[in-house]
Amino acid sequence: MNDNKIFMKNIEELGRRYQKEYLESNFHKQDLEENWWEALKFFFGRSFMRGRNDKLSKEYMDFTVDWLRNYFSISNDDLDCSYHRLQDEKKYFEKEYIMKKKEDNNMKRRNIFKNDEVKKEICKKNPIVKKLATKKEIEVNYDGDEYQKTIHLANDEDVMMVLDVLKYISERRRKNVYIYLRDRIKNEGIGDIYIELKKLRGIADKIATFILRDIALLDGIDISYNEGVKVFPVDTLVRKIPKLLDENIDDDKDIKGYFIDLCEKHDVNQLLVAAGLWYMVRKSSDILVKDYLNELPLY
Repeated sequence: MNDNKIFMKNIEELGRRYQKEYLESNFHKQDLEENWWEALKFFFGRSFMRGRNDKLSKEYMDFTVDWLRNYFSISNDDLDCSYHRLQDEKKYFEKEYIMKKKEDNNMKRRNIFKNDEVKKEICKKNPIVKKLATKKEIEVNYDGDEYQKTIHLANDEDVMMVLDVLKYISERRRKNVYIYLRDRIKNEGIGDIYIELKKLRGIADKIATFILRDIALLDGIDISYNEGVKVFPVDTLVRKIPKLLDENIDDDKDIKGYFIDLCEKHDVNQLLVAAGLWYMVRKSSDILVKDYLNELPLY
């Protein structure tokens, strides 16, 4: 039990590092609250992390943000006009046409953009899809590394996710998606908004919990242990950790429950632990050098 407590305290401390390095250093609450465009970029920074290489996901996100900024002439000097331009294009935010084409071509579980003829037909009817699916050279910045790259959204799931998110925020009450989600968490708890997010294309449990966890961390919102499963992302690397602790757990729900029970038992913040686990598996070499080879305590 004592070993578990030390382990959980260390993970909680890594969560504080995540909070500082990935949230507080990159986002200011006031900007997110006052600027619907910054709020949307915050959302995309999580919704594009769909189980592939993080660097590639970041490139897709940068491409999408760059293209949307130009297409809707988004300017911080006149954000209201930019939002009205977005609303004026609402008819192009429907994904049903793509889904119907997938069904008609027996490609429900496959990427329909691999069929060039169908892709051309879809792009012809929707200028937003056409732009997102057309290669463009952009400047990419990943962990301080800047370079030019030709890129486009080659996967129909990415395109449909973008369309669904644009449709989502085109409803006036969801204009600022950060404020909308934050207030729903504060006023109603995590359950209903978690379900609502999962209705968006491409946003399953991992992405929904990722988004809600980071909003709660940024805003200092307490989440009860009973609802912890809805703010606890589990991915391929996190799934390995219980086995390293000699726990025979495979199911994502059981993995969440295992760590949430430890959080409650040892009085540690489950949001920080959820973030700390992610930080640990992705920054393991940094942690080894900074904390162990230099013999620095974590807390």
